[in-house]
Amino acid sequence: MRAIKRDRLAFLPQICVLAAVYVILARIGLGIHAISAFATLVWAPTGVSLAALLLLGNRCWPGIAVGALLANYLT
Repeated sequence: MRAIKRDRLAFLPQICVLAAVYVILARIGLGIHAISAFATLVWAPTGVSLAALLLLGNRCWPGIAVGALLANYLT
């Protein structure tokens, strides 16, 4: 039981970094006003999310979800 808790805590910094990278790239992507203030032709967070899922596994999904929530909230 304790090993599982430590294992989950080991991924916490990766999840926080992934969420921060997602938000930063979303803000940059939304700064490119190709169509309007809420739509863009370039959405780099998708690529980062896919790469994170492929490299880190399914355990990084909370970072993607938190990053997407924060990006939408800040918009």
